[in-house]
This record gives sequence, C-alpha cells and structure tokens, in this order.
Amino acid sequence: MGNVYEYPFNENIFIVDEANANAAGEIWIMLEDIPAANYTNVSFGVGVDQDRYAMGAEGQGEFLETADEAGMLWSWATGFKFIRMDGSFSSSSVTNDDLNVHMGSVGTSLDNYRAVSLYFPNTVLVRTETQPEIHIKSDISKVFDGSTSVNLMDGYNQVHVDPETTAVVANNIMTMFEVHHVHNN
Repeated sequence: MGNVYEYPFNENIFIVDEANANAAGEIWIMLEDIPAANYTNVSFGVGVDQDRYAMGAEGQGEFLETADEAGMLWSWATGFKFIRMDGSFSSSSVTNDDLNVHMGSVGTSLDNYRAVSLYFPNTVLVRTETQPEIHIKSDISKVFDGSTSVNLMDGYNQVHVDPETTAVVANNIMTMFEVHHVHNN
C-alpha cells in the first residue's frame, strides 16, 4: 500500500494554461519536497473547493490576483472559473458560432468543484536522490463527450452559471485525465 501526502495548502492551487505548453503540448507542474516514500495514486481537485472559498477573498492569498490576471475569476462574490474555453465552432447548421465555456462554482449556491483520483500503472518511488515524473494526459474532447455526450447546439456552446449545463461539464471533466506512464528516475 502506498503512503499519503497532502501538498501544503498555500501551495496546492495551480492554473494550467494551454498557452504555457511547450512545443510538444506538455505543461509541467513541479511538486517539491514530497517525502520519500512509495505512492500508488494521486488525487487532485478541478476548481476551488468550498473550504478554500469560505476563507474569503483575504484567505486566497496571491492566488486571487493570479486567477484574476489569468481571466479565471468572475468576481470575488461570484467565484472562480474552473475551466475556460473561448473560440468558435461550426456544425451542419451554423458556421463560426461562438463557443464560451466558463464553468465554475458560483459562490456556495452552485458547487461544481470535482475531485479526481488516478492510480499509477506502477508504484511511484520518491527518494531523496531521484525525481520521478508522472505523465498525466488530458483529453479536452471529454468536456463535451465524457460521462455524458452533449450537443453544442443544445446550449453547451455557452456554459456559464446554469446549474444543469455546468454540472454536466464538471462531471465530464472528471473523465478527461489519465496517467499515461511514470518514470522513476
């Protein structure tokens, strides 16, 4: 059985932006000071959980400004965006129609935070002299074709604060991650 380590609260929130990917489409998140041990899975949240949100604007530290600068905050009273996709789409009936998915929780009234747990294909061996790499792949198409397949023409081209469409997108997001492989360097 693997060991459990919870990353420090003030350091465990990240904005992952496709614009920051390297030429291979990779985005690296470096976790530091993980205790030497054997690990069998990773759990993370997509979005901002209600406990963090309940700490108020002052309790967000530098992340509030970071989220605002990245376009991932509606306003403090409304809340954070957990996923943001902006663009256009075409179908058999429309050409270059707007696509805006700004899904998140809305204060405490609409909670779309989701926890994701992924098992490693082999045990991750963290040691003081090694730096294992865990390659997690994300399939963005799962936003619309995950646990529930949706049609953009049915209102899923504009996902913001509707409790039905945002919940479907939040549940679909949980299916978009997989551990591709692990390097125990």
